[in-house]
Amino acid sequence: MSINDKAMGAILGLACGDALGAQIEGYHKAEIKNNFGQVTDIRENENIELLINNANDEKSLNFLQRKLKQKRMPGIYTDDTQQALILCECFNLYRNVDLSFIANQYIKFAKFKPNYEFGLFRGVGPGFVQAVSNLMQFTPYDVSGVNSAGNGAAMRIAPVGIFYHDNLDMQQKAVIDISLLTHRDIRGIAAACIISYSISYLINSTNNFSIFNFLQSLYSFVYNTEEYMVANYPTIMWDLETKHQVSKAIKLVEQLMDLDYNTAIEHIDKLAASTSNNPNCNHTSPFVLGSVLFSLYHFIKTKDNLENSIIKAVNEGGDTDTIGAMVGCLCGALHGAKEIPDRWTKALLNCNFLKSIGKELMDSLPEYSNNETLYENEKKLCNFEKNYRLKYINLLNQRLGL
Repeated sequence: MSINDKAMGAILGLACGDALGAQIEGYHKAEIKNNFGQVTDIRENENIELLINNANDEKSLNFLQRKLKQKRMPGIYTDDTQQALILCECFNLYRNVDLSFIANQYIKFAKFKPNYEFGLFRGVGPGFVQAVSNLMQFTPYDVSGVNSAGNGAAMRIAPVGIFYHDNLDMQQKAVIDISLLTHRDIRGIAAACIISYSISYLINSTNNFSIFNFLQSLYSFVYNTEEYMVANYPTIMWDLETKHQVSKAIKLVEQLMDLDYNTAIEHIDKLAASTSNNPNCNHTSPFVLGSVLFSLYHFIKTKDNLENSIIKAVNEGGDTDTIGAMVGCLCGALHGAKEIPDRWTKALLNCNFLKSIGKELMDSLPEYSNNETLYENEKKLCNFEKNYRLKYINLLNQRLGL
């Protein structure tokens, strides 16, 4: 299998996992099972017209009104993939990290009028909104990020692992600098290193790689990056308790390999709750020692079957789009684009553009040949989803006699 096929697999796996999980984001595992059975395809999982027709009281009608304003269109990915594609576009244009370009793209997307959710961004969290608002006020790049250990840096970072798959020094600096735009907590950045390094390791490896060697080298990279951040980045937030929390968590994953899946998840949940100081935080929460650690463990435990791995991950519930994106890019980097189900890529809106921008990422030519920009593509996708929602909102209004 070629490196190019693995790189393309990482990009398409990220987008497919994101789109699959976007349909059920925020649902608990039991709610997914009770309402949808098991979500396996990128398609409409609910009969919206039936829900509208059966809504017969003020509570159910109000619920539908709120639901339809935020409903994801089947086949559309969220800001996880959008932010990753901005990094791809940066590398394709400049063959290097250009923080000014990335920051300006964040601002350009966010300022799109008429406002969609946050400009053109779909499903962003409050931390990203605050960070981009800081950038709009010309806050320096090393302090624009919020003090958050959320998974926002990790979810978008796969292109760095692809582009710098053969240069770990450049990869390390790129992950830190790009992550700092939105995250200043050392754990949020170190967790992004988990995804980027794993992608580069998988791209360079054979399918029968040693789990032990992988986790050992991953631990070393993340630990050294934590030390490097403390020594060289004064604006990063850390203390003695958080300094090596992420690298220590990788050691925990190694210890969990011999346990059954559900028991291992219980250990991850306990770690997430204790390190976040939130008793409700678990493996599907945005906190990195929840969802990023879970995605790493889940990938290793279920890596032999790309399709089943991604399906099982998103059906755990919670932050499903981001978990789907992270597990998807890892599985894609291991198995390559050819293993991603055709029914997913055919259902994925904008798939041809993703393939084009992904191909450029691994091209040695310094010219970016895409004729249509990412920004123009995202405007189209947002309009598609707005019209999709509007169709059902109009049906509901008719039902209400409005």
